Amino acid sequence: MMKVGIVGWRGMVGSVLLQRMQEENDFAGIEPVFFSTSQAGLDAPLGAGKLEDASN
Repeated sequence: MMKVGIVGWRGMVGSVLLQRMQEENDFAGIEPVFFSTSQAGLDAPLGAGKLEDASN
């Protein structure tokens, strides 16, 4: 399965993108990896594990 990194998912555009991807079942074919500079280590959305550090 292809890993896809997602940055900027908490903003207005990113949150709409995530919502539409869920509605279209786009996450079925990928393994999403979410990044954050301020919340690294916390739970990622969609049960995608932990947030990765975007600074690395």
